[in-house]
Amino acid sequence: MKILFLTDHTSSSSCLKRIFDFNRYDYQQISSKDTLKRVEEKFDLYLFNGYPRENLSSESIESIVHDVEEGAGLLMTGGKSSFTGKDGFYKGSRIEEILPVTLKKKDDRICYYQGLLLTKEREHPIIAQLNLAKPPVICGYNDFIPKPGSQVPLSGRRLVYNGSHFDIPEESIPLLVTNSYGLGKVAAFGADLGSHWSGGLTDWGLERLELSFDIEVGDQYFQFITQLIDWFKPTN
Repeated sequence: MKILFLTDHTSSSSCLKRIFDFNRYDYQQISSKDTLKRVEEKFDLYLFNGYPRENLSSESIESIVHDVEEGAGLLMTGGKSSFTGKDGFYKGSRIEEILPVTLKKKDDRICYYQGLLLTKEREHPIIAQLNLAKPPVICGYNDFIPKPGSQVPLSGRRLVYNGSHFDIPEESIPLLVTNSYGLGKVAAFGADLGSHWSGGLTDWGLERLELSFDIEVGDQYFQFITQLIDWFKPTN
């Protein structure tokens, strides 16, 4: 599994890199401080984890789109430098064309401090065997619209505290959206994977996994990230 990891500097990068190392994924990291002028080789997955559109050259974008058409995967996770976040600017780009979601025209970040419960909407390999009977709570997301024909395995349900108890309105917010593009797979996850929006996501599970001397995560978080990445593995 060969990954081009386009990422910011938050703790989510550290957690994800430790999981990559644990699973022995082959990855190359490009920091959000650096520009990607060209893609020198082919990757199985292009993972956008808080990497701004302005750091991508037109040539690199066209290379990524072409590789996805030919069978590579693309995953974008949430944050201020993703989708139409404060520093994202992916609206109207070629990357939006291949994403499984339509982006908002203005800043799409929604912070919700009372929390959103992750909720299973349909069966999908990414969430297979996860304990969604005891879901984690996240605290924010990028607000996008699933494109026709996309699948929505996970949504969020707002928790609303009414002074003595929490209510959970029926409205669901799409959080994980998947689809295909050409011969490749594409996915969008509206929350981030380890920064201030993640809430209880990184601690999800009853057991702790020590990934390094300074990083521990919940076993369900580890399984979720592993299954999310493995969904993009080439089949041949």
